[in-house]
Amino acid sequence: MVNIVKEISMKHLKRIFETNKDDLMEYIKMCFVDLLDDGNEFDISEDYCRLQIKLVEKIEDTIESVSELGAKIVETTDIISSSIEKVKLEYPNIKYNVNFDKITDGPHLIPGKRKFEVCIIIRLI
Repeated sequence: MVNIVKEISMKHLKRIFETNKDDLMEYIKMCFVDLLDDGNEFDISEDYCRLQIKLVEKIEDTIESVSELGAKIVETTDIISSSIEKVKLEYPNIKYNVNFDKITDGPHLIPGKRKFEVCIIIRLI
């Protein structure tokens, strides 16, 4: 009898945890809606969600391009900071990493041009 109750309790706890993880993912999507509406990639796995933000698709070695990148970085980091603050209101212990990447090669890049992205990884556990 004790084992049956214990098994039912564990199943119930697991169900609650999974629901909370689903709620967390939906809440994260809601907090980052501005970036998601811009067509940025949002991937979900068992332990984390990842948001890949394109800053500048292709940048040349010109003052104008560098200025455009700088403005986009400031704008995007403001949105990221605001979105993370919203997530932390509901989930104050959430852990996340933010990475800035310069992609210099790939099938869609013209030689001499680069693209820049920000990747946010939010742990769901």
